Amino acid sequence: MDYRDDDIEFANRLLTRREELDDEEVTAWLKEKDHVELLEEIAAIRQKLTEGESQINDEDEYRRLEENIYDQKSRRMTLRWSIAASIILLVGLFVGRTINDVRDMHEEQLLTKSVMQPGTSKAILMMANGEKVVLDQEQKLDIQLNERVRVASSGQGIVYEGNGKGEVKEEYNKLVTPTGGEYFLTLSDGTRVFLNAASELKYPVEFVGGKRVVDLDGEAYFEVRKDSLRPFIVRVNGAEVTVLGTSFNVNTYGDDGLIYTTLVNGSVRILSEKNGQEEVLTPGMQGVMNIQTGQLTVREVDVESYVTWREGRFVFRTMTLDLIMRQLQRWYDFEVFYQNPELKEYEFRGVIKRDMDLDKVLSVIKATTNVDFEVKGKVITIIKR
Repeated sequence: MDYRDDDIEFANRLLTRREELDDEEVTAWLKEKDHVELLEEIAAIRQKLTEGESQINDEDEYRRLEENIYDQKSRRMTLRWSIAASIILLVGLFVGRTINDVRDMHEEQLLTKSVMQPGTSKAILMMANGEKVVLDQEQKLDIQLNERVRVASSGQGIVYEGNGKGEVKEEYNKLVTPTGGEYFLTLSDGTRVFLNAASELKYPVEFVGGKRVVDLDGEAYFEVRKDSLRPFIVRVNGAEVTVLGTSFNVNTYGDDGLIYTTLVNGSVRILSEKNGQEEVLTPGMQGVMNIQTGQLTVREVDVESYVTWREGRFVFRTMTLDLIMRQLQRWYDFEVFYQNPELKEYEFRGVIKRDMDLDKVLSVIKATTNVDFEVKGKVITIIKR
């Protein structure tokens, strides 16, 4: 590695006269991977010279290091090793401890940076034969599933295409999005599905019979291709949502023990399997089912709050901090702890873009509440200000 002279000098000051340096200056300098490697290289020099000779004194060590310096062919390398020698003679064993501290600091900065990143388009496709395919924005896919159906990459995700030839086979695929992922697919009937983070959708590669049935765990937005002869049914935890052709959102995360079905346009029927209750929704309405009792209630809502996630926005309408953090956890992938339980009930209202780094999102929430966030690696602790 070809280090600059001023970086070598800064490393010297960092190891020997740390108190003279400004904290922000040090933090900024250590963000560069090359700078951390420079400090490690200096430690490696010392270890090489002293390994196996614990009784070596400073004079001998300096002499041997000097010999190494004279072996170098360039003046630049001579300068570098000379400064390294002075560092070694001045700091002794302190070098090793400082290098470890700096390495830990660098690793912590990388962890913090990783947790701050928003989710991306990614998923795992599980096929009928047990094969798993990792999907992301760069993945190109073109697989002939059987003589009738193939699955291939589209502009946004994957699409199932049939040719109408040969024998119809009842085969199922499953699309799984991880925490910090979302994905889009077009089913064989032309229905479009936007799958949110930490969700699963099981579906046939080709719909057979008089119904089109899929199973959802998590959250998805559906744009159902109209087919008056074959209703489209979404099976969730203890309920069925039946449509002919419409756009709607189903949220089965159950963060608050409820399942939400929000209708954008068209018409849907919700059936509670636990008590047989049935409700029909019209546009702008939402069906809410209690997971434990199966009780269904219908209410009018601001639809935008429940569907804009697919357009890249979080819309929080006077939502508790607990429910907000659960949504953010699925998208940014972190753990959260509260200084005390009452903080979970604090409320926040606002609109946040899903492509923002998490530190900016937390800053927005912090600015309008009396809570603060301590971020360390992938753990966020919420405290009262």
